[in-house]
Amino acid sequence: MEIMTRIAKDPEKTKAYEAEVNETKMMLRRRADAFVKAAQEVGLEILPYRDGFFVSIPCKDAKKASDELIKENMFVVALKKGLRFAVCGVSEEKCRIAPAIIKSVLDRME
Repeated sequence: MEIMTRIAKDPEKTKAYEAEVNETKMMLRRRADAFVKAAQEVGLEILPYRDGFFVSIPCKDAKKASDELIKENMFVVALKKGLRFAVCGVSEEKCRIAPAIIKSVLDRME
């Protein structure tokens, strides 16, 4: 808490902090936009994305899909009714290529 107090009391530090937060938000938005656009292009169904760190992908056997994606060197979280992909954890380029890999694995499982 002391760090935040120091930042809040110093206008230059506040400005630098706000700039860093805004850049991080914009980076996350670019990654998510890249993933969503690529998902649309390859026909990968995703749940509506508004904002946040993750994109959700519905699928029937998430555990099996996750295991198959590991073989493709892609790591997602298996949930009860789908997969969770962390746009916060990978580069924008990986967000662009991930939907095609996920779609391919899900199609093979059908």
